[in-house]
Amino acid sequence: YSDSAQAAIQSIPVRAIAPFLTEPLVVSDEEDKGAGIIVATQEGRVFTSAGDTIFATRIPPGVPTWNIYRKAKPLRDPVTGEVLGYEATYLGQARVISEAGVLSPDDAAAKADDGTVQIPASLMVSSAKQEIGKGDRLLPAGRPDLFSYVPHAPDQDMDGRVVSVVNGVAETGRYNVVSLSLGKREGIEVGHVLSLHRNRGKAIYREDDVGAPQPFQLPEQRYGLLFVFRVFERISYGLVMESVGPVSVADSVRKP
Repeated sequence: YSDSAQAAIQSIPVRAIAPFLTEPLVVSDEEDKGAGIIVATQEGRVFTSAGDTIFATRIPPGVPTWNIYRKAKPLRDPVTGEVLGYEATYLGQARVISEAGVLSPDDAAAKADDGTVQIPASLMVSSAKQEIGKGDRLLPAGRPDLFSYVPHAPDQDMDGRVVSVVNGVAETGRYNVVSLSLGKREGIEVGHVLSLHRNRGKAIYREDDVGAPQPFQLPEQRYGLLFVFRVFERISYGLVMESVGPVSVADSVRKP
């Protein structure tokens, strides 16, 4: 890719991707099964917001800050149909104010099978984008540092697809975020720059209505660049940096 592309990437508008750097975007079945679960809310409220206390199980000690999410729609490879992960709806963030514990086996109402009484961890909701309630999940919060990565092309060839355009629209353009069918297992890293190629589809030509119709696969058209800024096991997220025309689901992404 060109020097102008590198300059464009180095001047990424932080506001375009800031929410995506801290919020969990994709969870696997394994992560969801092991995630913390909200088992009760402050004073039995149906939904809670910033400043309220929530109580959760599966919150191990030593992790102070947790993201709260609700598992949403599956993200599928547009070609193979494979489920690459589940897009998580980010609800907010909470910090631990007291860790989980175990009481002596006195309280019959909360006894486990072995006679012990479980005390869930207490967390204070520090921010809430949506209502938070019982059954919502928690994962440890992390802060990827985007700007410690130098934009670079992958060493190996890449062949992936645009899986979704974030925020639910069918097409997008410059400085919008898309998910890709490439993840850690394919060797994608934060900082990778990939080229976007439009799939023009097929054409059928039959000369003068005689003879057999001839099928043609039209050549793909390179029309843009994107910068990968978050990577999960089977999926990654990129910011569209240059684009001539819209980016659509099922467009190809390659090593530039």
